[in-house]
Amino acid sequence: MGFSFGGVFKAVVVAAAVAAAVYTGGASLGLLSTATISAGIGSFVAMAALTTAVAATASQLLAGNPPSYDLSESVRGQLINRREPVGNARVIYGQTRVGGTILFMESQGAKNETMYIVQAIAGHEINAVSKVYVNDTEVSLSLSGNAYVGTYKGDANAVSFNWLLGIDTQSPLAFLSSTKALTYQFKGISVLASKLVYNSDTFPQGLPNITCVVQGKKVFDPRNSTTAYSQNAALCIRDYLTDTRYGFGASSDELDDASFIESANICDQDVTLASGATEKRYTINGAFSSAEQPKDVLQKMLTACGGKLTYAGGKWTLRVAHYRTPTVTITEDMIAGAITMQASQSRRDIFNAVKGSYSEPSALYQPTSFPPVTNTFYSAEDGEVIWKDVEYPFTTSSATCQRLSKIELEKARQQISFNVPCKLTAFAIQPADNVLVTFPRYGWNDKVFEVLTWEFTATGENNAPIVNLTLRETASQVYDWVGGSETVVDFAPNTNLPDPFTVAAPGLSVSDTLTVFAESIITTLIVDIAGTSTFQDRYEVEAKVSTSDIWVTLGQA
Repeated sequence: MGFSFGGVFKAVVVAAAVAAAVYTGGASLGLLSTATISAGIGSFVAMAALTTAVAATASQLLAGNPPSYDLSESVRGQLINRREPVGNARVIYGQTRVGGTILFMESQGAKNETMYIVQAIAGHEINAVSKVYVNDTEVSLSLSGNAYVGTYKGDANAVSFNWLLGIDTQSPLAFLSSTKALTYQFKGISVLASKLVYNSDTFPQGLPNITCVVQGKKVFDPRNSTTAYSQNAALCIRDYLTDTRYGFGASSDELDDASFIESANICDQDVTLASGATEKRYTINGAFSSAEQPKDVLQKMLTACGGKLTYAGGKWTLRVAHYRTPTVTITEDMIAGAITMQASQSRRDIFNAVKGSYSEPSALYQPTSFPPVTNTFYSAEDGEVIWKDVEYPFTTSSATCQRLSKIELEKARQQISFNVPCKLTAFAIQPADNVLVTFPRYGWNDKVFEVLTWEFTATGENNAPIVNLTLRETASQVYDWVGGSETVVDFAPNTNLPDPFTVAAPGLSVSDTLTVFAESIITTLIVDIAGTSTFQDRYEVEAKVSTSDIWVTLGQA
């Protein structure tokens, strides 16, 4: 058989642990729990200072902008198999393609021609494994006994698989009964087990890279009190907040479930695409490592829904990108101090076109550029095209990326913002709320603004309590989207090369001339061809007497 798997890897059992970065909750990030704030007023100044600390920390944590990172590098790391003694756990929401940390390897056979591999998919229970890829080639699988078998490169015996979904009480895989891992349960870890039989034609470079498409975590839905697999962005964010193993560890009492229910319903709305099909408005599909900071993970998840998450009054509140009709009006008699106004953004902060990348399923979840979102009116107004680059690490739809980018672009063009100290009549206003502002001196009559920050402090006259608000203008049109108006991406564009099997007939003209040949006068046939040299290299000419069936080759030219 020649080269075998054993030629590179000895018969080994590799024991590996999957490390989990456990996050214990808000206190670790500097947030103050609600228990810290006394139920009685006590010292008002102390209470105000505590509340201000909560507001300031929350606004810093939960801006909907992801940390700076390279999506291509992140995806490449997600799609390879690693061998390391201690690896970070992976967490998966929605559907995506992943490799894994190798937990076990064992070669068998007289020439070590058979290799068993077990790789960790995620550090939690998943819903399903829907596809398996060997070196970027999908293997069609069918269940036979205790294995899913498939043909790879024409070899029906080359690969077979099975998997565990990561339940804490799962039983060992019968698929591994002939190995030293026959009793391994891999409790709480979802794993993919592979059996590879060496063939020099099938595996010319040794062990292949094995990946799979996975449906990730099951999440709780407060709308019906059920736990099931879902790609709904609001439900996935809620799950991460309450996850005690990898997330924020928040209790259900710390969640404003009314806001999560509203956001989940918005995420589930059907949006019409250019093809006539529909997709859900906001979904989350992606994976991250337990080594990442929970704050960074949450910011990246929020990019999938244009969301904003605030912590106020001891509760987390989620607002996904959607226009909300204002119910509160701020008037001049609510003002408790001087207003600071900014009529326009600085040149470095404005843009009039958005481009970026996301993971595309039809491209095997590789990073792909979505069609840029531009606005010719804005670029003419600015005198040039000014780009903003964005990454959508948890989005797998080009149309969704375009909708989110359009919202980002339109929000940026609403440039008027101001800070206003208000009396306690504004106490109930929260960040991400839309409010009406009526200030006649500015010519504003029920002008809509979005609340960016909220701060409760005691810095008013005579230490009077005030609510500092930062607001920025917005409009319902920011979120408008005409169904089917996205640019359709052709990830395998049709070539403009001509069909090699259909050649256009060349122009042909025939004449004759008298020629002396061997002291005889003969008639010579002259054939002139008018063709193109762009794709044709030469023509071969044949001729025959009109009354004959025999063609004579005259040559090539």
